[in-house]
Amino acid sequence: MRRAKAELRARVNGQLAFRYQRTGLTSYAGLEFVRRWLRRDGKAGVPFLRALLYQLRTTLGPGYALECRMDGAFFRHDVLALLARAGVEYAIKVPFHPWLGLRAQVQGTRRWTRVTDRIQCAEHELTVAAWGGPRYRIVIYGVYVQHETAKNFQLDLFDPNDGHYEYSAVVTNKALRGPALWAFMAGRSVHEKVYGELKSGFAFACVPTMQYAANSAWQLLTVLAFNLSRSFQLATTARAPRRVAKRRTLFGFETIHTLRALCLQRAGVLGHPQGRATVDVGAAPGVADRFKRLDRLLAA
Repeated sequence: MRRAKAELRARVNGQLAFRYQRTGLTSYAGLEFVRRWLRRDGKAGVPFLRALLYQLRTTLGPGYALECRMDGAFFRHDVLALLARAGVEYAIKVPFHPWLGLRAQVQGTRRWTRVTDRIQCAEHELTVAAWGGPRYRIVIYGVYVQHETAKNFQLDLFDPNDGHYEYSAVVTNKALRGPALWAFMAGRSVHEKVYGELKSGFAFACVPTMQYAANSAWQLLTVLAFNLSRSFQLATTARAPRRVAKRRTLFGFETIHTLRALCLQRAGVLGHPQGRATVDVGAAPGVADRFKRLDRLLAA
């Protein structure tokens, strides 16, 4: 509760909060950044990103390295320049715009590096003439698929006997090689799961009123409720998973749907034996043991 109150107070005071991706928490500031970025020209997101990076540096200090992984909407000259000046390590998906010449890069690649049995990659230096000629390191990935899909625009470049491939590209300034970079980008699924749980478990996507201020307050409350559920698990049952190259969160969490079934939507009787409020959850050993364990961990 103290963490939630502090985050709400920071937002009310106009300060920026950042996303605690390594612990699985989130903040309204990150969602506000997405909302601003999705405006027509996206320029509103650049000052916000600059202020967010400044606060991260101020809050964490110089001893922490900052890194980010983003989708193709953030492949912009001003964003890449800002991240480079701020000393942020980034990996960003690259759209296959015709003016980038990525199709020619795919067609001219003769040597591929194995990532998995179905994935291969190749590194290139990309010069973006439309941006004044800056050079970027990109890694192109080819994924073998069994059937033709809507993304298979590259089929005319190869012999059909070679199979069907889907291609993607990532621009990065990280020192990771192609296979490790693929795993790092795959870790973005953690972000998507957070947004999915906010929408399905906390009704973040609902528009409860016709007032902007009320809807903003609703979003704040849903984010605070999400953080409370994660903080509760950090204090009790959160488990440290095996470290993998995807760089996921430091802890494994149960979804709010599971928490509701195990803890909140349980049949019980609230009594007051000897004047002390006591919840009787029945005689099932598993249920009683879980509540006793939670009580013991919270008291520790």
